[in-house]
Amino acid sequence: MEPPSALPPMCVPWQGLLFTASLLTIWNIPTSAKPTIESVPPAVLEGKNVLLLAHNLPDNLLAYHWFKGKRPIDNDLIIIMSP
Repeated sequence: MEPPSALPPMCVPWQGLLFTASLLTIWNIPTSAKPTIESVPPAVLEGKNVLLLAHNLPDNLLAYHWFKGKRPIDNDLIIIMSP
């Protein structure tokens, strides 16, 4: 019995390599960076200033909406900015 890595009959070695390269090309989908927000300094006391830096933003972004707190509530809106 042949080992599982053996090539099927009627297949030359370069065809197996070409097939493997094709699969790797198809399965290797490019990853995109996820947008992140950095707080400078990382920890701030209430009432102090903080700089918020946005990284890896998409090119088709229309506006930035900054809110204080954990939920986007209109009363907690800090600023809206258009690039």
